[in-house]
Amino acid sequence: MASSSTCLVLGSPGSGKTSFITRYLYSFHTPTYFPSQHPKHYRYTLSYPPPSSTLEIVESCSIPENLPFSSVLLVYDPSNPSSLDHIRDLLVELKKSSKHQFGCLIVAIVRNKESVASGIKLANEYHLKLISTDIKNRLTVKRCFQMCWQWIKKNLTWEDRKGAISIREKVKKYRLA
Repeated sequence: MASSSTCLVLGSPGSGKTSFITRYLYSFHTPTYFPSQHPKHYRYTLSYPPPSSTLEIVESCSIPENLPFSSVLLVYDPSNPSSLDHIRDLLVELKKSSKHQFGCLIVAIVRNKESVASGIKLANEYHLKLISTDIKNRLTVKRCFQMCWQWIKKNLTWEDRKGAISIREKVKKYRLA
């Protein structure tokens, strides 16, 4: 039985979303900026350990309509303060529009030794985790997507248990009647 889940990678234009994703999927990134058309869809499948799991990665500047997702990576560039404002707006919109639980992580794409103090303040304000990554280092990028895989496993575990919990509740009601 294969499972599938969706991860949204959101951020302002020019924040480094495409480089972030291609570094994770293909182990390379382009050093020059090319504006991309959004939304973009990627697929990554882990076949080991069984059962296989597929992560569909959706890259966009805004929240896609009617798309179920289990995790969100909010990408911003610390050298561009407007990208952090865009993340703040997306967070507010996500909190209002989402009817289900999802994993959320703020990702600061740092170049050299930039300060992420404002990102830390935003993460603390919304009780989220902030990870600073360097596009040149694939291990820091992998760490962000490992969080997505953990959220997927957590959601799948809950979905598997949901049927058993429902049956247990029906049995309790039957015994009380």
